[in-house]
Amino acid sequence: MIGEKEWTFYAPSGNLVTFIQKPGGAIFVPSTWKHEVKNTAETISINHNWISPCAVDLMCDCLLSESAAVNKELEAWGLSDTVTMDEKEKLMRSACGLNMTMFTLMLVRAAVLLLTNSDGGISERTVVDLESIKRVLKTCETTFIQN
Repeated sequence: MIGEKEWTFYAPSGNLVTFIQKPGGAIFVPSTWKHEVKNTAETISINHNWISPCAVDLMCDCLLSESAAVNKELEAWGLSDTVTMDEKEKLMRSACGLNMTMFTLMLVRAAVLLLTNSDGGISERTVVDLESIKRVLKTCETTFIQN
């Protein structure tokens, strides 16, 4: 990073942490920690977001919540019957950087990689990960697609 940023973290416990990120610094944002970032000087930075296996359920819940918020907003404007699923997905992506289609494809890709990266046998860990992916995909299907 070039420049300077002021970070404020809101820990799940309620604690507030504020600090300045200096040039060259890197910051890790833990899952479920809300945060604010202010550029305090001209800044160039690169962000990388990922979803760890232990947070897939949380991401699914977040996306389903965003989907419900988009639907509620469209209903409030009287537009729920005129907006296509593709347009709703674009609204979700602009709101949270991800949408249900991208999330579903990411999970399917993860499942394929788990299956193709095994050395001929499927480990217990692979079975657990696949079961988790299956559960989340089922939740996506029953909650999102039906709405």
